[in-house]
Amino acid sequence: MKMEALAAYQSVGAPRVDLRPRTAQAYARYWGRFEGFTEVEAFQEVSRD
Repeated sequence: MKMEALAAYQSVGAPRVDLRPRTAQAYARYWGRFEGFTEVEAFQEVSRD
């Protein structure tokens, strides 16, 4: 699903590297090393003060 959404940005030239599907896949593989080398999504913890 995410890759399909990012494909729309790629078709218009995606000036931002982080919106390219291959970059998103690389990030998913990087974070997946903690989960048995699968592709996962990284989440940012947001604190509410």
